Amino acid sequence: MFLPSLFVEVRKRLGKEGARQLNDIVLRQAKRAKAIKHRKKPSKGGCQGLVPPAGTSAEEEVSGTGAEAKVPNKGPLKVDATVVPQHVGYPTDTRLLAEARQYSDELIDKLYKGGLWQKKPRTYRRQARKEYLAFSKKRAPKKQTVRQARGKQLRYLRRNLKTMHKMLEMLEAEGMVPRWQHRDWQRLWAIQELYRQQDLMHRDGRRRIDNRIVNIAQPYVRPI
Repeated sequence: MFLPSLFVEVRKRLGKEGARQLNDIVLRQAKRAKAIKHRKKPSKGGCQGLVPPAGTSAEEEVSGTGAEAKVPNKGPLKVDATVVPQHVGYPTDTRLLAEARQYSDELIDKLYKGGLWQKKPRTYRRQARKEYLAFSKKRAPKKQTVRQARGKQLRYLRRNLKTMHKMLEMLEAEGMVPRWQHRDWQRLWAIQELYRQQDLMHRDGRRRIDNRIVNIAQPYVRPI
């Protein structure tokens, strides 16, 4: 599976000299494929073009130490490919817990379809959704109101997690395999980790925690 940290690991293995050579190769190939437009005339700022001349490394182009560089050096340029924009919503804790509870309801429904239970376990999903919608409609809720809403969603999610673990244990005892896909197992892990983080912050009154999950579908995303 492709991970966002892959480029970081490759850069560490190549080292400083290897990363410089890789940049040179990419620039040469981009020039041959005409992926970079070359300016024939220098711009008003004195730039000689977007493509460095032959024999000039990427570091020399950035720092302005090449033979044809006429722009004075204004300091090194650091490029980090590990920081990229992600299309995720604003990570409010109550909304994340409500989404996790909804995902847990879906996982419980899939386990119930296995045919081992005659009656579906109670999840209070309607009541939990009604309470969250009433909270989300408030424009500027007080801190105490936010804490109460977060606590309620935590308790609903804790109940669903206990129900899922009991159902999985019963299926394992009967020698049956849950009808879950790989994505469902990943969501279960993300929900459990999200609950652990949010419960710890709720009980201790924290506002920050290491490796904080801000999106259940993309649990590897970390905000900066």
